[in-house]
Amino acid sequence: MSNPTKEDYLAAVLQIAESLWEFHERFGLLPIPTLDARVENLKTRLPILVEEVGEVARATSRSDYLNALDESADVLFVALGTIYTHGWHGLRACGNVAVKNDDKTWETHELSKAGKL
Repeated sequence: MSNPTKEDYLAAVLQIAESLWEFHERFGLLPIPTLDARVENLKTRLPILVEEVGEVARATSRSDYLNALDESADVLFVALGTIYTHGWHGLRACGNVAVKNDDKTWETHELSKAGKL
């Protein structure tokens, strides 16, 4: 089996982003209007994210490869939900992270023992 193309990858990410948008619309979960409420939202979403990461860890420790990937997609869904609820600030954060990672090269970074650049 060949590796997915860039177009395949982008289509999968777009599918989960569209699903997230529809989920938030369906349940009336709109972007948060005030800074204080946004800070509180981050505090309430953190345990949800930790729970999802724990599900990845449990599936991985059982060597349940496909379930670990599904749970990883759940982590993405929760993280994207956080970005969504923070409106323009969330989108700005996406841009910041993309630029930061686009600037990384083998000349500026090295691979850690854990596999992180």
